[in-house]
Amino acid sequence: MKQLFCSLILVLFIACNNNTTKKPLADSITTTNNILATDFPQLNEIDSLDIHFFSDINDLKIYKRIGISNKNTIDTLLVQQLNNTVIPEKKCEFNLKFFCFSKGNFVKTIYVATQSQNCTYIAYIKSGGVVQLFQLSQNALEQLKQLQAKAL
Repeated sequence: MKQLFCSLILVLFIACNNNTTKKPLADSITTTNNILATDFPQLNEIDSLDIHFFSDINDLKIYKRIGISNKNTIDTLLVQQLNNTVIPEKKCEFNLKFFCFSKGNFVKTIYVATQSQNCTYIAYIKSGGVVQLFQLSQNALEQLKQLQAKAL
């Protein structure tokens, strides 16, 4: 019984000395380059995108698609956008998916929202289900509209 009591005291002492304070929100947002290096190291190896445009986000079986293999277009739509400002999670749904490939192998799915002026972002899911959102530029938004018009 005495050993049990001493063990319990020791466990409580260790638990109380553990630094469990939460970081403030500003400290918990890391820089974009660190995020990409950690979460998406294959970003610069992406050589093709399969873009799906959903007219109804509640029915993901119906979409138009277009394949992209032009490196400049991929840089504009993906690489440059994922180097934009990290933004807080929004309450609006995505309406595009980028399926990213490198040398024919699937790498990652990217989610994009272009439904309204108040809801534009590009995002991916980090490990553990955490969503990381980035501001979508006006240039990328215009290119996506042009691509959507060509999609089948």
